[in-house]
Amino acid sequence: MFSMIRADLLKIQKRAIGWVMLAISFLLVTLIMLLMSLQSGTASEQLSGFPGGLLTGPQIIAESLGTFLVIIFSAGLVGSEYHYDTWKNLLTRYPGRTAFILSKWITLAITIGIGVTLLALWSQILNWLLGANRTQTTTLGAVVLELLVYMLVLLGSGTVALLGAVGFRSTFAGIITGITWLVLDGIAGAVTFVPDAVKRYLFSPTGNSLLAHIQGAAIDNNVAWHLLVMSIYLIIPIILAAYIFHQRDVTG
Repeated sequence: MFSMIRADLLKIQKRAIGWVMLAISFLLVTLIMLLMSLQSGTASEQLSGFPGGLLTGPQIIAESLGTFLVIIFSAGLVGSEYHYDTWKNLLTRYPGRTAFILSKWITLAITIGIGVTLLALWSQILNWLLGANRTQTTTLGAVVLELLVYMLVLLGSGTVALLGAVGFRSTFAGIITGITWLVLDGIAGAVTFVPDAVKRYLFSPTGNSLLAHIQGAAIDNNVAWHLLVMSIYLIIPIILAAYIFHQRDVTG
């Protein structure tokens, strides 16, 4: 397993798409933060000091292009193995094949963790450079928890895209699967005619509730329930992907 993860991480380092997406994320965060500082004329009115500044970059990405970038990245992580016939040439039908899918998922989680951490550090540096100096009431512990929730939200979208790529043996199909699920889940969580009893099982409202709880707001259900729902969305797709991959004859 560890050798597979190392190999996947090495592939990511050598492929341009990951670096391009990271560059896009950094550029987007930089532009938005510059606009925020210019709108008020005083950076301290819009930007946060330490440690709240660490949240600015990840929040911008998670609430804008971040989930779409992760969906594309995750689908490509699996789809490229089909495109280049890597699995077709190397794999035979045996129980250990599940490790290949788990390796992709763990690699995705590591990559998201590194990316969010780098964006957090960059946004904090930008906050200081742009003159943000107001007093922060946010604790470092709360900031770390929020960063973890952003990572889980991004990982959830990537996991669904991974399932789509495995199920249809295609990067494009994985992207469509991830985006379709993301849009439908977001719409269902936002519209008023969907009952609250249904929304408590959706992914987007779950992530928003966890963030609200960390920020001190009251939430409808207890934290344990929201963590359970989020865990289901993270675990079930990867189990299904591993099962499909285990049963399918990729050499055919």
